Amino acid sequence: MNGEHYEKVLEYTAPPRKGAVAERLRGLTPTKAYFQRMFCRCETPPALRATSPTRRRSSSCRHPILRPGALAGIAICLLAASCTGRENAPFRYQGEDGQHREIRLEQVHDSLYVLRHSIGGATVSEWELPYPVYRFECGDLTGDGRPEIAVGVIKPTRHFPRPERRLFLFKLYKGRLIRPLWLGSRVARPLVDFRLVRDSVPARILTTERRSDGTLVQGLYRQQGFGLVFEHDIPE
Repeated sequence: MNGEHYEKVLEYTAPPRKGAVAERLRGLTPTKAYFQRMFCRCETPPALRATSPTRRRSSSCRHPILRPGALAGIAICLLAASCTGRENAPFRYQGEDGQHREIRLEQVHDSLYVLRHSIGGATVSEWELPYPVYRFECGDLTGDGRPEIAVGVIKPTRHFPRPERRLFLFKLYKGRLIRPLWLGSRVARPLVDFRLVRDSVPARILTTERRSDGTLVQGLYRQQGFGLVFEHDIPE
């Protein structure tokens, strides 16, 4: 091609006119909007352009972070962030009738969440949680072949008026309707966090709790009847 070859180049435009940034930010996710605000003075649309090997166009961007090599690193970081596990991701499973089902936790605002159970794309049950939520997981805690819902909420109780982390368990009544299974005020010690251990049926609950001296300990529980049964602490 007469000594020419194609390579990717980055072009930068002048700073946007007043109000253009706000127009571009509409419809962006919070992460994309953050990076757009950080780097809106230099737009970087990739293009394929024919250039001479001896006359490579240099970037007109003077921002030290936005050199082409640095931009590649930013793009990789954004891609990695978008591909990692999402917080409060929906739990999908297949029912006995073969229909696809989904349990989802949706945030209305900081202190209001809604649990939704859908079958075949149609919502069949909802349950409001008027508290902040710090964890949402699903697993077969009773061994009946149906998933239960474990939700970590932050709320006070009658006997413990200070808002603390609690563990709520819900079941699917008749395989459809979200109903309380256990709305616990406390476990053995003040709760810090939890997760479900699905290496057995029924699944168990692994908690992180705080001792009276401030140190942390992990405990293993199983669901039984209307409550949790403590099995043992996990050795450090």
